[in-house]
Amino acid sequence: MRESDRQLGLRFKERLQELLGPRLLRVRAFGSRARDLCRVDSDFDLLVVVDSADYETRRSIAHLGADLMLETDEPVALSPLVMDPPRIERLRQLERKLILDIDREGVEL
Repeated sequence: MRESDRQLGLRFKERLQELLGPRLLRVRAFGSRARDLCRVDSDFDLLVVVDSADYETRRSIAHLGADLMLETDEPVALSPLVMDPPRIERLRQLERKLILDIDREGVEL
């Protein structure tokens, strides 16, 4: 992962901590930016694990990502994937490629 992407991810995590406090459990980058295979127009995929991924929480996190994108010198579209632990565990049990790839290739922030 490029250092500029890591720094953007960490800024997003800091904002999430301010918004959610202890409800935020972890943030993990995945996809082309985490693998350092991105293009200039690639989005930044981020798994955001929260205690409960209800509609209002997901919406607030999406808005936070959009706000941060507008504040950066080089706008990068943040694409948060918000899930709670039971949903993640269910996807693992079903051996879904997305969550298995995030487990294997993701970068913890």
